[in-house]
This record gives sequence, structure tokens and C-alpha cells, in this order.
Amino acid sequence: MACNLSVSTLITYALSGAVVFFMVASSLSSQHMQATYHYSKPYFIVYATTSALSVMYPLLYIRCLIKARYANYVHLVEGQEDHHHHVDNHHHQRSGRSSSSSPSSRISLSCSNFLAYLESLTVGFSLRRVFVIAIPFSITWMISNYFFTLALRHTDTASALAIEQVATVFIFILSIIFLKMTIHWKKCLSLLICIGGVMMVAIGDSLMMENDNSNDKDDVDAPNRLLGDIFVVTCAAAAACYMVFFAKFMGDHIQSLESVCVWLGTIGVIVCLTMWPILIIFHFTNFELFELPHSTESIILFIIHIICAGFFNYLLNYGIMRVSPLYMRVVTICSLPVSFLLSYFAFNVKFLWWNVFGIILVLIGFTAYSVFELKINRSTDSDARLATSGDEHARIGSEMDGTSR
Repeated sequence: MACNLSVSTLITYALSGAVVFFMVASSLSSQHMQATYHYSKPYFIVYATTSALSVMYPLLYIRCLIKARYANYVHLVEGQEDHHHHVDNHHHQRSGRSSSSSPSSRISLSCSNFLAYLESLTVGFSLRRVFVIAIPFSITWMISNYFFTLALRHTDTASALAIEQVATVFIFILSIIFLKMTIHWKKCLSLLICIGGVMMVAIGDSLMMENDNSNDKDDVDAPNRLLGDIFVVTCAAAAACYMVFFAKFMGDHIQSLESVCVWLGTIGVIVCLTMWPILIIFHFTNFELFELPHSTESIILFIIHIICAGFFNYLLNYGIMRVSPLYMRVVTICSLPVSFLLSYFAFNVKFLWWNVFGIILVLIGFTAYSVFELKINRSTDSDARLATSGDEHARIGSEMDGTSR
């Protein structure tokens, strides 16, 4: 049992590392695409990245075909071992019927099998209900991703980074209210250490910007800064609502990696089919002119961003289901020190001791929080197993008493 628990812990840490890696890769590719190669189309980038999640459905269809072929093969082999001649004749009859059947009937049968397969993945929910529930989640998804990118036009990165930590507080409060999360002082202290580390990084950013000779960010006036701060708070609230309510409403129905594909594919389809008119509105109002990436470098970065963002979103949603929204939020905070270290060693970006101390605090806070979170989860699982074992022993005892009487 201890081995299983250690393997589960290692899987959780591996999942956390993968989330941080793909988040940093996605952020850096988007940043360089917009800043270095001047392809600043935030809404189209978010729209294309989210719409690309609809590729989950073709992947699930291929998975369904492979499982059906494998099941037919196993059934045929088992039948040949038991009733070789009978199954052989029956197989020829089926082959004759399938060859005479029309292509449209075969397509219809394949689609019906695929729909049945999808509904088997969302435990207790029909596919139609999943689509209905995913509509408000798609809206909060787009708001969270788009408004933070838009806020960087009106405020500096340090302010946005600091204010965005409101999402952690939102998730903490919403988890207590809706997920009935138990408050532990050790977890609260670890969370405060993480947030304090982010604040120190933000202070270091602002000090570096004051020492910088360029005035790109210093030209932002107060009303624009206020608007940018409002965008960041809106983004934080939307992200918190998505993570907490996803765990509340879909936690019992999204129970496998394949079911996460159904959920994300549904969001991708909804965004792709319903939110393209905003591209047209933005284009004709000159708010964001529609333009595809023009240079080879920007196209490569665009593709890298879509792939990395897809993996990040997939692993993040799986982590919410596997552990908790607040834990995955703390994991995303760890992308901050990783991105700073990568910028320092790969791009020779300088930073101050404020940043160093902030990175250390974030790492300490994450390590402590993850240890406490996983320890609490292990004790909860152990209590659940003991309760189940006690119920089983009581049932057996009652049956034995009834038999003796």
C-alpha cells in the first residue's frame, strides 16, 4: 500500500512539473510572437488556441475505432477456441451482410457507436448535457485568457502579476464555500508564502523598470492603469470560477483521461462555432485587425503556442480532477520562478535580489503546500478505506449472526 501511495505522489509531482513546463513554453512563445515578431493579435490567438481543442473529438474517434477493432478481434479469437466451425460459418455470413450493406448505413452505425462511447465516458451525464454545462465554462475560459493579455496593453507586467494573485484568494474562498474545503493553518501559511514571493518578484520588476532607460511602460497614464487593473481582476475572477466550479459540477463525471478529452473538445467546439463573430466585430471596428502570422518565425511560434497551450490545459484540468483547484493554482504560480530562470540563462535577462528572494519563497511555499496537501489527501483516503472496511466487516458479521440464528 505504501508503494502505491508513493507512486501516486510521484505521478502528482510529475503532473505538476509537466503543467509548469507547458505553461512556461506557452507563455514564452506567445510573448515572443507578439513582442519580438510584432504579431499582437490577442483575441485571435486565444480563439485559435481554444478552438484547436476540438481536435480532441477526432482523437477520441480514432480511439473508439481501435477499441472496437480490438474487441472484435478478441471476440473472434475466443469464439474460434470454443466453437471453431460454428463461428467460422457465422463470420462468413456477417461478412456477406457487411459487404452488401450500404456505406451510409456503416457510417451511421459508426457514428452511433461513437456517440455511445462518448456518453460512456461522462459518467451520469449525456453528451447533450455536457454541451449545455460547457457553455458558461467556455465564456469564463475566453474571459480569463483574453483579459489578462489585453490588460498588458494598459498596465505594466509587475502590477498585472501582483494583482492576478487575487485569483488564488478567490479560489481559496470559493473552495471553502462550494467544495467544503477544510481550512488547515499549514496550508494557509504555505499559500501566503507563495503569494509573498510573487509580490517580491513584482517589486523587483517595478524597480527594474524604473531603472530602465526606455519609457515604454512608463508612458501609461493613470486611467489606463486602472482599466488594466480591472481587466486583471476580471481575469482572476473568471479563472477562479472556472477551476472551482469545474471541480464541483464535473468532478464526479470526469473521471478518466479520455473524459477530460471530451470536456476540452466540447469547449473547443463551442468556442469555434460561436465566438468567431467577435473576430469580425473587432476587425471592422479597428480594435484588432484580423491578420494571420506573416513571417516564418511567427508561424512556428504560433504552432508551438497552440500545442503547448493544449497540453497545458489538458493537464491542468486533469490535475483539478485528480487533486484540487487550489493545489493546481499553486502549481501554476511555480511557472513564475521557472520563467525567470529560463529568461536569465537563455535570454540573458537581468533581475534583482528582490526577484531572487521571491523565487525562493515561491519554491518554499509550493513545496510546503504540496507536502501538506498530499498528506491530507492520503489521510482522507485512509479514513475512507477504513470506513469502507468497517462497513464490510459489519455486514459480514450481521450475515453470520443471521446464519447462526
